[in-house]
Amino acid sequence: MKNVLNFDNWKINEAAGIAPPVFNALKDFFEKTPDGSYEDAKKHVAGVVKDWELSMEDYEEAKKA
Repeated sequence: MKNVLNFDNWKINEAAGIAPPVFNALKDFFEKTPDGSYEDAKKHVAGVVKDWELSMEDYEEAKKA
């Protein structure tokens, strides 16, 4: 922990990809609703992964996968 100088760098691995439960929820969403909007995907993910706030970045990344 001595490498952590402050909490600004605490979420170092956040950009490493989408959390597996969120990715699975988005995969399911895109299979069922290929033309679904970001807002629709946000609601779907929030219903599957409690209290998750879907980012546009994760939405776009999963849409490309």
